[in-house]
Amino acid sequence: MKHVILGLVLLVLVGGIVLLAVGSWAVSVNNGLARSEQNVNEKWAQVQTVYQRRLDLIPGLEESVKGFARQERTVRPRRSTTRRPWSASRPRRPSSAVRSAGSW
Repeated sequence: MKHVILGLVLLVLVGGIVLLAVGSWAVSVNNGLARSEQNVNEKWAQVQTVYQRRLDLIPGLEESVKGFARQERTVRPRRSTTRRPWSASRPRRPSSAVRSAGSW
């Protein structure tokens, strides 16, 4: 009878240790999954921040392009009217065929 009680106590003790080990493993896995989920959420937050920063830059870029277009509309006609007299008075350069023949 003494051996039976000792066997039952040993069985309960081993079963408790196994349950404790399985429980510890389950808690560890749960914590790892929670940590992974938190990391994923942080990465998506970084992606959203970069997208928002890019989105915030678009109006400034649009204004820069509009300003450049306005400047080109005013500068290009003046530049071409200024160059007209110069281009008429300058001698023309010979074509590449004449230059390659060695006459230039």
